[in-house]
This record gives sequence, C-alpha cells and structure tokens, in this order.
Amino acid sequence: MKTCSNCKREVEILSKTFCYRCYERNVKYSSPTGGGDIVERLANPPEKLTEQQHNILTALMLGDGHLSRGKTKGANANLIIGRAIQDIEYLKWQYELFSNVCTKKAFRTRSSFDKRTNKTYEGCTLYTASLPLFTAYHNKWYVKDINNKNIKIVPNDLVLNAEIIAHWIADDGSLSIGKKGDRIYLSFCTNGFTKDETYFLRDLLNDRYNEYYTVSTFKNKEQYVIRCADSASRTLLADIDPVFPTTMSRKIIWKDILNNDLPRYESRSVSSERRAKAMIEYLSSVNQFTFKSLNDCAELFQSSKDNYNPYNNIMKHMKKYINTEYVIKHDRSEGDYKNGCIYTITPAGKQFFQSELTKLQK
Repeated sequence: MKTCSNCKREVEILSKTFCYRCYERNVKYSSPTGGGDIVERLANPPEKLTEQQHNILTALMLGDGHLSRGKTKGANANLIIGRAIQDIEYLKWQYELFSNVCTKKAFRTRSSFDKRTNKTYEGCTLYTASLPLFTAYHNKWYVKDINNKNIKIVPNDLVLNAEIIAHWIADDGSLSIGKKGDRIYLSFCTNGFTKDETYFLRDLLNDRYNEYYTVSTFKNKEQYVIRCADSASRTLLADIDPVFPTTMSRKIIWKDILNNDLPRYESRSVSSERRAKAMIEYLSSVNQFTFKSLNDCAELFQSSKDNYNPYNNIMKHMKKYINTEYVIKHDRSEGDYKNGCIYTITPAGKQFFQSELTKLQK
C-alpha cells in the first residue's frame, strides 16, 4: 500500500503522489489548463480580494474574463484571462495586480494555428490559482443552463464605479473618432449577455452619468451592444480618464477631444426630446413668434452660419401644431421679411401648451 501525499490515505495506486480522489480534486481539475500540470500551491492564499482586485475582476466578468471551476465536487474556481500579444503589457500589469493569487507558472505566452485563415496567432494568458474566493465570484456570475453548462450572467446587485468602467472599456470596449475629428463614439460589446441584462447595464450607465446610452442589436439581432453618442461618450470618458490603464494605450484616443472642449453632439433621441421640451416651454410663454425668434430663444438648432435659417428643421416639429390649429401662420406679406413669417398661438393652443408645460414640470 502507498500513502497519498495530500490526505495520507493508504491506497494501492498513486498518481503523481496523489490518490485518485486528491488527484482529481487538487491536480487535474485545479490546474490552469484543466488537466495534466501540477499547480504550485499558494502558501498563504488570501481570503478575499482587495478593492482594486474586485473592481478589475468585475470589469473582466463584464468583458472577456472567465472563471473556470473544476468538475469534481468541492473543486474551486480560478480566473483565466487571455489576450492578443499586442496587449501583453496590460496582461503583465494584471499579473502584478493578482500576484498574491497566482503561482510562478501563472503567466504564459502561446501561439495557435487557425486552419480557417491559415495563420498563426500569438497570444498571452494568465491563470490564477483555484481558490475559494474565486468560487464565491463564480457562484455570483454563473448559472447552469438546461444542459448543465455554466452560463455567465449579470448579477442584480452589480454596482459600477469609474475603475470598473475603465477596465470594462480596456477589456471589451470599442472607441472611434468621427470623420471630422470632432466627435467620439464608444460602445460596449455586451454580445454574451441577454437583452434584459444589456438593458440593465445600460440603465446603470444612464443613472450614473445622467446621459442617454442606447442598446442596439448586433449582426443576427439576437445579440445586443451598448452604444454611446458623442456627448454621452465624453461624459463617461472624462470620468474614467484618470484611472484608465496606461498599459492599454492603444485605446486612449479621446485626449484631444476632451482637452479641446469641442461642441458636444447628443444622440438623436436626446436631441428630439430636448427640443420638444424647449419648444413647449417657449410657446407657452408667448402669443406670437417667428421661427427665428423661437430658434434663438429655445436654442433648438445651431449653425456656424450667420444667416442660418432654421425653417425646415422647425417646421418638422411645428407642423402638427399648425394642423391642429393651435398655431396660425400669417402670410409672409403680413410679417417681417427679415425674420420670416409671424405665427400666432390661438386660445386653444395657449391652453394646450400650458397643459403640456404642467406635465413636463411634474
């Protein structure tokens, strides 16, 4: 009989000094690769993560990070991060951050041949040790599907902060600059989450920044991504800029736009809502107006041209009020040719706009 080096039981056969049960639990399925390599045990593993480690792990769970748990009963989970070789410095930074939960063999470079493209791809991977603290996160971020497979979810008690959002972008965000160089667009690749989970994340961003973030379908319309227009992107990026990882410098493309204080551009949904509200507020306070006076006072449409005429843009909003006879248009001969036609608000229109203003103020 032989003695297991872990549980000290007497058995007939040992696998790398372990009995079958200990080999399955502590070697085969607790190794970073899922089998075969004996993982060096941590002498004094921590009981919980630091605040920064928690933030980065949360960002990884929102992005491409993965918590893997062994198949045997009682096996703990470990964190796995894989990156392209161009982002190796960022992964090295994460390795240093999680060094107290990693062994000497945790960081590895790899290459893989893709038969579809006939190319070899270089990458790097970080495997932490399997620990109870990661199992707690695994229980929070994963559920079993009908086929008993682990599916990543978004916890209902998720709270976002600047550091989490910064590393969420670094891990799985996409940024682009407009053709004229005066707008920036941000999107979060939430393809792996459900529609409800994506809207939940969108609402967290809306509440934090008081901006308007949208959810769009992606490719097959069964996946969803969060998109940010210029104004919403700038508000978010200004918040996360101080804590964005410098080792992910290839994504830091917003400095010039933030530093130059260029005019902001809202999403169409926000612009339409704001203009409708501004128009109601103005029309409830006057008896007559021209489109120019309406545009100047309510700041509906802006242009760099001194002689800009907002007629076509305002008419799109005003047409319904004219058709319902809340507003009457006078012939141009009766008005001021310089400022355009004069419009009069009828008694019914006055009552309507006051009623709409009351609704807006509630």
